[in-house]
Amino acid sequence: MSAEHVTQLFNLSLRHLSAETFENLSLFPIGCWPLFGGRTTYGFFFGNGEGGDPDLRREKLPSDLYQVVEYARAAGCTHILVDRDVPEIDELPIYPENERGNIANLGYWKDAGSSEQAE
Repeated sequence: MSAEHVTQLFNLSLRHLSAETFENLSLFPIGCWPLFGGRTTYGFFFGNGEGGDPDLRREKLPSDLYQVVEYARAAGCTHILVDRDVPEIDELPIYPENERGNIANLGYWKDAGSSEQAE
């Protein structure tokens, strides 16, 4: 196996995203996201935006998401998994209004036990 088949993943708590960023990622069509990625059952998965214009990326990303991306890049990670079950870290801001598990409350999923999109 070569190094090009291995990647570093930054695993992060949902509480490091503001409620506004969380809601936008939850409700906006994935094609409208500022980074390539997608939703998971309990959060989000996306690339770190490496290879793009850093000034344009900073301009397009909310400040909390930009901090997450830059932190992950500095740690050598190419991908980011934001999940409700991951503990917070001290190095990034924590947004207490973004309660763990509220991904089911924003209308993307019908209820906490369903992974189907809400109509």
